Amino acid sequence: MSTRNLTAKLSKFLPAGATGGWSTRAFVTAARPLQCKKSEESAESVKEAAESVKDAAESISTSVKTMSDKVSETADVVKEKAAELFSLGAAKIATEFVKKKNEMKKEGNKNKK
Repeated sequence: MSTRNLTAKLSKFLPAGATGGWSTRAFVTAARPLQCKKSEESAESVKEAAESVKDAAESISTSVKTMSDKVSETADVVKEKAAELFSLGAAKIATEFVKKKNEMKKEGNKNKK
């Protein structure tokens, strides 16, 4: 259907002067029925894109959780190793302190004699 025919049919339902003479500009959008179909396709595309983003976000969330668990596990291992080294270091320092104290006692006892 041509735009003029459409204008003529629509002008029956509009008050006089609403069409602005024979201008077809007012009815250009009405003459595009495929635009609605494009809007539906656009909506589907947006839905698909949103689903893809949601899936990607879930995947990233799972990856972050896995990495966080691994980091926590590694941190626990490092803490255990540090505690072992600290206790070994403290034991070594205490042992050396006791040895030096004993040596000082022996020297003090020798000097008294």
